[in-house]
Amino acid sequence: MSKTDKELFHDYLMSNEPGNGDDTVFRLYLTGHECFGIDEMLNDVVNSIIHADPEPVPELDFLMEELRGLLHNLAHVKKGFLAYKAGIAGHAE
Repeated sequence: MSKTDKELFHDYLMSNEPGNGDDTVFRLYLTGHECFGIDEMLNDVVNSIIHADPEPVPELDFLMEELRGLLHNLAHVKKGFLAYKAGIAGHAE
């Protein structure tokens, strides 16, 4: 009996990353991002894939698209803040 994509995804996350000792793929790539609750979000996605309906690849594609949007928004805020800061500094002279 062959495994489902969900089962294979779980096995992959629990597998050791070559060249990194005993560290699993999950530990190396999906932890250590505590800032802004990103660890919790990634854990929710993994649990959703493993225990609920979504298939791994479409769910990961969706998450990557969401994160691209977030990065776009953060870049916009950073650019706007730098312009704002430069404008304040220009008026102070």
